[in-house]
Amino acid sequence: FAGTVGSLDVAGINTGEHITLDAGSARSIYFKADGTTAMTLDAENKRLGINRAPTTYTLEVEGPAWINSTVYINGQELFLDADNDTSITADTDDKIDFKVANQDQFSITDGAITPTTDNDISLGSATHRFANIYTNDLHLANERGDWTIVEEEDYLSIRNNKSGKLFKFVLQEIK
Repeated sequence: FAGTVGSLDVAGINTGEHITLDAGSARSIYFKADGTTAMTLDAENKRLGINRAPTTYTLEVEGPAWINSTVYINGQELFLDADNDTSITADTDDKIDFKVANQDQFSITDGAITPTTDNDISLGSATHRFANIYTNDLHLANERGDWTIVEEEDYLSIRNNKSGKLFKFVLQEIK
């Protein structure tokens, strides 16, 4: 072709069931393999579907996805289950929030993993226990008492945090 470039106005293009350009109401490009849609570009709604036609989200993928790079969610919520009530959010600087059944459960900040609500969640359960707990001092508090178990060089002590009194565990060696 030589001369002035012009326009081509067509209702659509079909390349033998591999690529279809729909200039009609859908305004989409379909990439097909053996007549089955592998990818759809919905130009009107600015959506891309892989192994599915995108209906709601900017990117919709049906099947496993592998990403070999960094994923940035920029403070948005990452939903993990089918009914969108379990998620991870990092919308506050240096804090990650975990939500289960649409309820905030715990957060991770620099130096602490904390429950959202005091005395609400357990670490393990009666049937699913942790093998070992490695900790420095052990702080125990509820509505009845407030104690700290401290590992001294040669013995264990326990401090009543309400009264300030310190007690020494009496341990007897078993032979």
